[in-house]
Amino acid sequence: MIDPKKKLDRFLMFIPGFSSWVMIFMPIWLGLTSPRTASFVLTFIAVYWVYLSVIHVYNLFKGYYRYTEEVKIDWLQKIKELDFDNLPGRETRPDSFEHTKHFILIPTVREGYSILKDTFEALINSNYPKENMVIVVGTEEIGKEIVEEALAHIRETFGNKLPRIMHFIHPRGLPGEIVGVASPNRKWATVKGVETLLAEGENIKNYIFTTFDSDWKLHKEFIPRLTYEYLIDEKRFNRFYETVVHLFSNNLFDVPLISRIESHNITLGMLANWTLSPNYKESFSCYSAALQTLIDANYWDTTMIDDTVFYWRALLARDGDFTAKHFYIPIYGDATDGDTYLKAHKNLYKQLERWGWGSITTVIGLKTVFTILRKKTSFEDKVLWVWSKMERHLFLRTSVFLLTFGFSIITLVNITFKSTTTVYALPQTLSFLLTTGLIMLIPIGYIKYKLYQDLIKKDWPFWRKAIIFLEGPLIMINLLTFSFIPWLIAETKMMFGNLPKVTFYTPKTR
Repeated sequence: MIDPKKKLDRFLMFIPGFSSWVMIFMPIWLGLTSPRTASFVLTFIAVYWVYLSVIHVYNLFKGYYRYTEEVKIDWLQKIKELDFDNLPGRETRPDSFEHTKHFILIPTVREGYSILKDTFEALINSNYPKENMVIVVGTEEIGKEIVEEALAHIRETFGNKLPRIMHFIHPRGLPGEIVGVASPNRKWATVKGVETLLAEGENIKNYIFTTFDSDWKLHKEFIPRLTYEYLIDEKRFNRFYETVVHLFSNNLFDVPLISRIESHNITLGMLANWTLSPNYKESFSCYSAALQTLIDANYWDTTMIDDTVFYWRALLARDGDFTAKHFYIPIYGDATDGDTYLKAHKNLYKQLERWGWGSITTVIGLKTVFTILRKKTSFEDKVLWVWSKMERHLFLRTSVFLLTFGFSIITLVNITFKSTTTVYALPQTLSFLLTTGLIMLIPIGYIKYKLYQDLIKKDWPFWRKAIIFLEGPLIMINLLTFSFIPWLIAETKMMFGNLPKVTFYTPKTR
């Protein structure tokens, strides 16, 4: 989708990194030319940060309530109560519940039995008929012996409780493919799986597709909840479906503090942002769609990162009509860890640098809405897509740095500004606003506690329970280091015309 050799693509690749550096150096260039304006910009950022904090907390409580309500429901029973003859979208829906099937794709590299056992056991415990599931395991050639041994052990352990399993090996070193992310693996396995189903005379229209990493475990109501949402949706071929409750409960309290904080950022950020609005959201990590939609989108782009790029491929395949539906049944994954304390931090840094390359979706988004689909994208959509990208990849990434160091930099580069009344008023104003924002960490800590209360052991000392709340302020340190530097490095490389050919594969350790 993006070719650095093309002038338009090369120009668009320059924008994210350039915009970030302009914001970072704003206290210098604007501090020299118009320090009062620079101070107003910092004040606006602080006000907006507080506004986002309040909105974030409100939607966290709202989302948490929906989560607690949805997990109480027997979604399989609700499916059985549906009248299929009166369901919308007759041409795209399965003919009956018995024909409603799931194509579940799990990409692997070197994951052994200790990881895959829990993933498969969660699928076995799902509140959905196992005969209506097909699990497709895609494995990189370099790890095939480990995964084959794990699958053999899983078949021996669970026997006839298992759904059908297909296993395909992605060949090593295919030309043009990126190495280190799952898109080539996912595409290879899915194409082979679809070919197998078609050869058996299966109707692809009956299949709902889902993919997630090998360490994720699905809640027992995940598949029936997804199925219910899919069946009642008239535009099911024009949607992707996403759970907004990503919990890292597999190993959360066994990983270093900074890794735990990064995991909380994902959990709380998704829960709050999707509850606020599902509009202008892209696919992430664990997502579902009609299998036919995946085929029509030509699967994944094997030259770049996979999860979020899928959204834009499907948007093009559906001629600009592709949106999100979300629900609140949780999935459970691994927080980034390592064999040693130092290795865990190195793994986290490398993973976040890989995620930093996610800014390529800003480039893809701009190209899509302003060129390829410009006549089919409204002015409002163009503005809101640009704003959503600016807020996520520009404003939220640079704001903590600016609020921490911006005022000091302005007074350093512009000595005359020190004698103005603004110098005396601005620090107090920023301090008040940021203190207000920090107060929001208390209710955020409460939601974290509630989400993970089943993991908190009664015999834990008080200090260990209290740290769940006390780790909140350390979010700021994380936003100045692990959530700031790797992302900036990736965008800067892209600014100079580079795209990754090899990225970091995050090892699964428990």
